[in-house]
Amino acid sequence: MHFSLMTATPGETDLKIIKKVKDSNALIEISVLNHIIVARDGNFLFADEGSL
Repeated sequence: MHFSLMTATPGETDLKIIKKVKDSNALIEISVLNHIIVARDGNFLFADEGSL
């Protein structure tokens, strides 16, 4: 859940974290298929939004 806004919209921290995860996983050849934010107002799937 995105605690700062209780909304499914990704914040700057979400974007920074997913970039770090993707970059570090690439070193060991693991792909990130999705990153999901679940909140009271719905959810946000990075893959569906083309954000990966």
